[in-house]
Amino acid sequence: HELTPSKVRDHAKTMGIPYASHRDGSVEELMELSKEIMATECEGWVLHYVNGLKVKIKGRDYVRIARFLSSMSPRAVFDAIQANQIEIPDGIPEKYKRRFRELVEIFNNEYVILLKNVERTYEDLKWMQSKKDFAIKLNSMGLQDHVKFLIFQMREGKVDRFKVWDTLKRTEVWKKY
Repeated sequence: HELTPSKVRDHAKTMGIPYASHRDGSVEELMELSKEIMATECEGWVLHYVNGLKVKIKGRDYVRIARFLSSMSPRAVFDAIQANQIEIPDGIPEKYKRRFRELVEIFNNEYVILLKNVERTYEDLKWMQSKKDFAIKLNSMGLQDHVKFLIFQMREGKVDRFKVWDTLKRTEVWKKY
């Protein structure tokens, strides 16, 4: 059994809790309004038809923010940093902005740590002239294969930001967060 909007409003007022507002209008009017309404004002509307069918119309701004928030997993944030696309859209609540910034800082720190470890290891081994001796020593150090690859790339002068991020990605660092 479903309550009418006025009954819902009355019960909510009695209990002192917020309630959804009621709005009359045609589908066309609400669709047009959904393009302009801000997520801070309203998520959207639920249309109730006499046959019991219900249809949601969500505001464009709400959908934009919801899309960003649903893609804010640690892995998605890592991928955004790697692609150098770390902009936070307007209208995102502060607690989500904080979490996003926190993840960006964590992954940037992980990048720096990996790069410094690779550079330090390379500096310890660069005196070795023979590629074979270099490889034997590197293999004896117990490093992960993708880290050894990065050190070899450094020896060849082929390390760039993208290779470091790719190596970090192979460690699946985002799973810790």
